[in-house]
Amino acid sequence: MTSFLGDLAGRMGERWAATAALPGLVFLAVAAVAVTVGHGGALDFAALRAMAEAASGLEHLSSGAALLLIAGAIGAAMAAAASSQAIGRALERHWFKGAQRTFFPWGRMSSGSNPRRVPPGRERLVDMFSRARHRLQRDRDIDLATVWPVLWLSLPDASRSEVVLARSGLRGGAVMIGWGLMYAALGAVWWPGLLIGAVLLWNGRARSRAGMGDYLRAINAAVLLHAPDLIAQFGLGSHSPPIKADYARLTLHLQDGPEWEYAVLDPEP
Repeated sequence: MTSFLGDLAGRMGERWAATAALPGLVFLAVAAVAVTVGHGGALDFAALRAMAEAASGLEHLSSGAALLLIAGAIGAAMAAAASSQAIGRALERHWFKGAQRTFFPWGRMSSGSNPRRVPPGRERLVDMFSRARHRLQRDRDIDLATVWPVLWLSLPDASRSEVVLARSGLRGGAVMIGWGLMYAALGAVWWPGLLIGAVLLWNGRARSRAGMGDYLRAINAAVLLHAPDLIAQFGLGSHSPPIKADYARLTLHLQDGPEWEYAVLDPEP
């Protein structure tokens, strides 16, 4: 078992390194150009050609020096990739702000808990999550942060795969925004970095919005399809299909347990 887990971890690490190093190497190459040519040489193609020729001359390095150079480049590329992912995770934490369990008297929700109305397509991602969570509270007396950790453990593999796939789209958009911010930072010394960053930020925002919509639909479907099974397993309702009071009993029953971390609603793709 230990060797199997070690082999699995090794394969996962190799896969992550392969997928993370490539965009990191591209970023390092662009950063090297930005620092070398600066604003004034942004359109100096002769200088860019000279840099390419200088890079091609690295093949004459000794094997030891070449290995050190390659190792350093890969390490720096993975550090850049880790930075973009850290930015993405920080954005996700913001989008899911207020995801801790909510204790409220059922049927007496305050008016302040109703998310503000925003024209379709213009609402913030944090508002998209708040609206979806409020809808479950309003229509079924379910507190998502309370029910989801237990529900996630009971989901069949097919449903889990759908949720994980949807979440990977959201995470990919958040990471793309991270890359966009990093490229935009290069604009301080090389103005094309602002253009590259703007394109990545726009695409990352669109991808994140689509990913959030897919993720919330997947979660909502999982709740509607499988929460009745939890109600039956805990013996909390006698109606088929369950009525609103049965869902309320499920939430209150689970709120007697420990304070779940919302990270359980964050399956790794």
